[in-house]
Amino acid sequence: MTIRVLSRLGLLLLGACGLDPEGGLLSAEAKQLVRDHEDSADVLALGAAIAAMPTSVLTTQTVTLADAVAAQASIADVLQPPGCVTTMTEGNRVIFTMSGCTGPWGRLEVNGQTQVTLSPGDGAGTFAIDFISEGLTLNGRPASFDVSADVEITEAAKTIAWTGTFQGTAADGREVLHDADIELVLNTDGSVSLSGSSSVSIGFRGVEVDIAELVRNGPVGTCPEGTVTVARKVGDLSVTLTFDGTNEYVAKTSRGGRGKFDLTCTPVGGT
Repeated sequence: MTIRVLSRLGLLLLGACGLDPEGGLLSAEAKQLVRDHEDSADVLALGAAIAAMPTSVLTTQTVTLADAVAAQASIADVLQPPGCVTTMTEGNRVIFTMSGCTGPWGRLEVNGQTQVTLSPGDGAGTFAIDFISEGLTLNGRPASFDVSADVEITEAAKTIAWTGTFQGTAADGREVLHDADIELVLNTDGSVSLSGSSSVSIGFRGVEVDIAELVRNGPVGTCPEGTVTVARKVGDLSVTLTFDGTNEYVAKTSRGGRGKFDLTCTPVGGT
């Protein structure tokens, strides 16, 4: 699973739904709630993709802690332009220093450090990894993460269970902070599932996000299946987004509002 795939996957599964402001019977308040979720989701998706660099090079052949640490050197072969990242290893700690890295994330320039500490997990093919950023900027805007992950690698799947904080800036300039507890399962057949929750601050508003299970049964760009519930931290308003593998999804509010909206993706089984 490449870093580019992780980034694009996160944007699809965590948000980027494209709510039509003119569609459905949702109130303006409900639409704003979903927009807050979508705008803040980009910060979590991109932050997780960058923090996930060390996990992208772990395979079933990465058996020991020494193997996992040694594998980190290959990340320099992935990032673009060549030479934009330097790697320093101190025991089980690896420090990546990025200077003008623009790939493979798309229209994003990354500068700053990621410090990674790897430890053995509870069994074969498992690792505990602590990630922390220092002086990180995305397109010149400050960003940070301080997370821990339990990683399990089998012949069938790679599972990454994250706990921690991701901070950044939404496209409209609002500051975003995620306190997240999420699990991402990358199956070898190409399917992916995401579950968990995040307590979000975006600007002056707060959002609670609960992902019961969101599944992508197909390559990147395939429409997701599952449900996401978004609720205000203050008040009783919540919106449940239901995805059924088509390029439409349904939004229902706790106050009886309902809308059906377009989703930019390829339907499951489609071309």
